[in-house]
Amino acid sequence: MPDPDIKWKGEINLPSEEEMRSSSKTGCRFYPRCPARMDRCLTAQPPLYKIDNIDHQASCYLYDKNEVAVTGTNQR
Repeated sequence: MPDPDIKWKGEINLPSEEEMRSSSKTGCRFYPRCPARMDRCLTAQPPLYKIDNIDHQASCYLYDKNEVAVTGTNQR
């Protein structure tokens, strides 16, 4: 839980949006700044996975044990 009384120590350095877009042609575009990045993130864009029963989805291999979400582009 974020606590507004506890301040960050140091500065967060994120890559520029342009660097993020161009750094990954086949894998996840958030790889350069993701603290949970994995080698497989560089080889393919992860599909959308269901992360709850409400309709929240995430395109992240951290959820690869979950069911792949049904969207307009992957409906059968």
